[in-house]
Amino acid sequence: MRRGRKIPPQLFKTMKFYPLFMSLEGQKCLVVGAGSVAERKVRTLMACGAVVTVIGENPTRGIRDLEAKGLTLRPRKFRRSDMGRYALVIGATDDREANKGVSRECRRRNLPVNIADDPELSTFILPAIYTRGDLTIAVSTAGKSPAAARAIKEDLGKNYGHDYAELIDILGSHRGKMMEAVDGHRKRAALWRQILGADILGLLRRKGRKTAAGAIAQRIEQAAGKGTEK
Repeated sequence: MRRGRKIPPQLFKTMKFYPLFMSLEGQKCLVVGAGSVAERKVRTLMACGAVVTVIGENPTRGIRDLEAKGLTLRPRKFRRSDMGRYALVIGATDDREANKGVSRECRRRNLPVNIADDPELSTFILPAIYTRGDLTIAVSTAGKSPAAARAIKEDLGKNYGHDYAELIDILGSHRGKMMEAVDGHRKRAALWRQILGADILGLLRRKGRKTAAGAIAQRIEQAAGKGTEK
């Protein structure tokens, strides 16, 4: 049996949080707080397809407007009885004692909780994200410096524009064909590396989507032909 790659022991000492992209489509999520910070969290959750409930006093106009898009709003203080079966909970009030209460109730129920700008009260933290189409780059400093995370995110954004999003869309459209044509994960991974190493992005920029897609399809067809040769 082939052994997996050995993980360096020091890795376990340096990683405080496990990086994770989580599907929230159709999942119930709770945001406690209704200010501008809460609104940003709500918009991101709803963009991911989550079913969001907001509990908080003096909701922003933006949060109120989101009711028309399916948001459940309870414009009042959070109560212990509000805690139910949620995929995750975010606390975003300006009252640390209230946030502590949210954190405590979530921990008692084993619910994932994030308290905005307070990693000590959180079981997960939210990275700075840069998104273009299906490309998402997440940057985290383990809660030590959100400002640094944002600066790094903005710097990365200068190098990964809409052309990368288009490239990823093209690659995704050929994934099924690759799975059918090339047997084995290692062979497919090697071929993807060859395709990306052939400056497909440059071809996309110079000659457009159709030419880049054609070049990818040709590489896959050539690999499939070699696999069937006797």
